[in-house]
Amino acid sequence: MKLNAGCGYKKLNGYLNIDINPDVKPDYVMDVCALGFSDKYFDEVNAEEVIEHLGFFRTKYFFSEINRVLKNGGKFIIETPHIEKSFEIFLSSESPDDREKILGWIYGSESMGMGHRYCFPVELMNLLFDEFGFELLSRSFFDYETLRPAVRYIILKKTDYKKAELRKALFRRNIFFADDEIYLNEYEGVIKRLDLEKIDSNFIIESAFISPILSLAIGNCVDKREYDDILKTLYEKKFTGWLFDLCLDYEKESNDIENAYEKIKKLFFNDPLGFINDFIKNKRTGSRDIFLFNKNTLHYESNRIKNNKRN
Repeated sequence: MKLNAGCGYKKLNGYLNIDINPDVKPDYVMDVCALGFSDKYFDEVNAEEVIEHLGFFRTKYFFSEINRVLKNGGKFIIETPHIEKSFEIFLSSESPDDREKILGWIYGSESMGMGHRYCFPVELMNLLFDEFGFELLSRSFFDYETLRPAVRYIILKKTDYKKAELRKALFRRNIFFADDEIYLNEYEGVIKRLDLEKIDSNFIIESAFISPILSLAIGNCVDKREYDDILKTLYEKKFTGWLFDLCLDYEKESNDIENAYEKIKKLFFNDPLGFINDFIKNKRTGSRDIFLFNKNTLHYESNRIKNNKRN
């Protein structure tokens, strides 16, 4: 079985052709970051001119899904603009028309859904292949069109990516609804540090301090769901937003937001379940959505508030 992911109008015979845009009439309307296929279902996946439209973070979720649905040793074919060569052509060209055309290749079309969100140099692709359990078989360079250099990678699935189910659960819980690089980057840091083999029920409830969505996803991934109802309530009541509100209140007393954060963190981790039950019992609600709560996002949001007040 073969998959043509993000097919657009280019359908391939012998493949299941999927795309998020129903207007192109794919075999299935489907987001490539949350594939509706079982594990190890495909022998081959093709993705031509797709990842530049996804962006950096969504591409990670795409690669995670491809690893999940590919059989061991399965082939993954990727084509994307050769960004290094594109920059080289732009800098060396003396023709304004040629430079305009190459810019259109770098940034994509201004038509709906056709813009490019990110560039993927060869060095970055190699890192992504390694992170998501792929092995490079071949790399070739070609001209997609005149003044539009591209690169084609053929890679093989070498190992299972162990956090594929976690990423799938996070994506399905709409981790991208904020579409904010700060938060997405913080989630990446948490995912990278996470050791799924050491997860227990205590860890799941403690993770709610950072993100109830993350806690739900982790629990589903390792099949520990006893706190699902509590975590869903925390998410609905903007628990991490309330923690942020509490930080701002404590900051008024100490004039030190990091000290306020450490105070709340200590209160929570002295008795996480008791702290959470008190929040629910007293019907508390946060005033805003804080998609992941830590020191970095605390500073990010508090600075945004201060900047808005100045303006």
